Amino acid sequence: MKKALLQLVFVLTSGFLTAQSIQLALETDTATIINGTEITVTGDNSEIDVVVDIRATNMGASKSIKTKKIEMFYGVSTSRNAICWNVCTAPVEYGTNPIVTTDAITLANGAYGIFNGHLYPQSVTGNTKLRYVWYDENNPNDSAYVDVIFEISSAASITETQIASLKVYPNPASSLLNISFDGGNNEARLVMRNLLGEVVYADVVSQYYKKSLDVSQFNRGVYMISILAENKVLTTKKIVLTK
Repeated sequence: MKKALLQLVFVLTSGFLTAQSIQLALETDTATIINGTEITVTGDNSEIDVVVDIRATNMGASKSIKTKKIEMFYGVSTSRNAICWNVCTAPVEYGTNPIVTTDAITLANGAYGIFNGHLYPQSVTGNTKLRYVWYDENNPNDSAYVDVIFEISSAASITETQIASLKVYPNPASSLLNISFDGGNNEARLVMRNLLGEVVYADVVSQYYKKSLDVSQFNRGVYMISILAENKVLTTKKIVLTK
């Protein structure tokens, strides 16, 4: 099972500004709270299962927490989806069961559970948006949610040659980061994002692209450098910046 690249886009709502006893974070970045945000998960239609892993931590008194999936919109019309919260629900085709609820897990103060959201593309491309909600079964107002957009592209647009041609070094880097890519065009773009999904650098990629980027201006941490063409991610590299 292949896990797709995650890109976070924060969408603040009035409800997100209030204190919540259930805190959500990506299992790959547990320090960043993602309550009330929108996450883009990218994959391609050759994958059997595209998955997002989310950690839900109880910051209040002991409670029994349920989860549910709410279908928001789809572009992958024949896709199937499922959720796992201790026990996995059966995969359902989009639109046949738009709201699915799991059984509860009891979490003490400070304890957490791991949630898995699954999308099965079934060879189809497009975007599907699902909302995942965690709530106290005895007090449904005590809740948290995150919206996930599964962005499924065509596997044919991601060639082995293009993937291999993106070179980023040194890694880790502290001052200058060298980037090279063969196969770009006037419509291809290079985008560098931090783990919050914020674009910290972008450039048009020519056919033979080479760049020495001064990264001393950026905060230390993990970043993703992607090549995009026709709104599709061709390839992505993870880099670490140090000071």
